[in-house]
Amino acid sequence: SDSSGGMEALFGSKWTWSVGQGEEGPPFVAELHADGSFSAPTAGKHAHWWTDSQGRINVEWGTRQGLHIMVCNSGRNRLSGMRVAGSVPCEASLLALDPLRQH
Repeated sequence: SDSSGGMEALFGSKWTWSVGQGEEGPPFVAELHADGSFSAPTAGKHAHWWTDSQGRINVEWGTRQGLHIMVCNSGRNRLSGMRVAGSVPCEASLLALDPLRQH
């Protein structure tokens, strides 16, 4: 198998994402696509995500949201981390895994 540490399980996953304590608006749905793209209401069209050597999930929004660096909990159903700009805490909870994923 590959060295992604099980991150392929994140392909096509949908999350309820929140930034800060609501100052960036209410939580919203974000999706980590299998091709490495990322979609969310406030994400730019070139937004993308990847995992680094420490297994962290890096999301580049392509907008003023900038870079979010998140870590997956042991149950793989929550992400927590930080928006680099302003060091704003972020978290996400799993909504759904891609039912069409057939690897």
